[in-house]
Amino acid sequence: MPTAADHVTVLPTSFTTARLRLRLPTLADAPALIARWAGDPEVTRHMLFQTYAPGDIAAAEAFLATCLRAWDTHVGHQPWVISERGDPLAVPVGMLGVTTTRGGHAAEIGYVLTRSAWRKGYAPEALSAVTTALLRETALWRVFATTHDDNLASQRVLSKAGFVREGTLRRHLVFPNLGPEPATCTLWSFTRDDLAAMGPTERER
Repeated sequence: MPTAADHVTVLPTSFTTARLRLRLPTLADAPALIARWAGDPEVTRHMLFQTYAPGDIAAAEAFLATCLRAWDTHVGHQPWVISERGDPLAVPVGMLGVTTTRGGHAAEIGYVLTRSAWRKGYAPEALSAVTTALLRETALWRVFATTHDDNLASQRVLSKAGFVREGTLRRHLVFPNLGPEPATCTLWSFTRDDLAAMGPTERER
């Protein structure tokens, strides 16, 4: 008989917001992944992966293949590729993904945007849409995120999306582009209770 630990959370495969489209990744996204964010040291400064070398398409394809397996099995990191709705070429401008925790009641969320998409409100827009859908349409009760303590921009994104700062995690994660030592982080979350406390339109803004 399946247990809570065996619970499978089936995530939506696409989202549309006022200005963005989110879809499943493909191997064809590898060049854009490197050129637009994963190969940019400024973008990857506070990410948990090493900055990609220019032209390392094989590494990007390997990462995307892992993501696609996660989508097939519903286990592991499941990201969506973000593009602007007004772009007829649907050029990727970033990714947003979740990893469901053991037991199926919570998921960790993360996001990255190319520099040209910064300061446009895209990150909180995508984050709000995905978080709302996950808490309404799946068995999840909690969506959480962890940021480097110095990553104030990401913390502002989470705050704008309605996430609550829960506390400090001392020496919690290693950020490879900053050095080998584990860094202090901040923990943020959004739950079904937070969603229920909001008005019917407040969460959609």
